[in-house]
Amino acid sequence: MRKLKLYCQKLKDMNIFENKYFSFIIIFFFAVLLMWPTIRGSVRIGDDGFFHLANIKVIADGLPFSIFSKILPDIANNFGFGVGIFYPPLPHIVGAFIYKFIKYNTGGSHV
Repeated sequence: MRKLKLYCQKLKDMNIFENKYFSFIIIFFFAVLLMWPTIRGSVRIGDDGFFHLANIKVIADGLPFSIFSKILPDIANNFGFGVGIFYPPLPHIVGAFIYKFIKYNTGGSHV
């Protein structure tokens, strides 16, 4: 217990909590910790994985018009599917922007 008090006092004396980058370091640490299974490659794609990847691809191909559409006409063999009704669109839209960013910055050869 005494060692813990000395360590906390040492951190307090260093003014580490008043550093403007301290919060970013903590957020980055927890983000890496939460993403560790993905970084290691041990995450399996579940039942909806291909569905979500298809949604991201269709939204990315139709940007910026597909952002506001509740029904994506190019999915499910061009029959269309109401993805905006069942799933919140923000994760798919963010994924579509990341997909476009990676595709254009790598020349489209890796994606």
